[in-house]
Amino acid sequence: MPEYEKIVEILDEYVKADEINPDDNFKTDLDMSSFDLIGFATDVRDEFGVQLTVEAFIDNPTVIQMTQYIVSEMKKN
Repeated sequence: MPEYEKIVEILDEYVKADEINPDDNFKTDLDMSSFDLIGFATDVRDEFGVQLTVEAFIDNPTVIQMTQYIVSEMKKN
């Protein structure tokens, strides 16, 4: 899934992890701060045209879940 690879590329700018896995949780596994999440959301909006809300992060706490959400939202537009 090319979107997943791009999302991992974006995340790599904000996380200190050596490796980002599909089931990684943004907060507990990747240790992203609120500022990191805002930056990630801004980059996702710029790249994919999808606005990520707080609810989106709550409902899709892992990298793969968020990827699926972003792809789903892209199809709506």
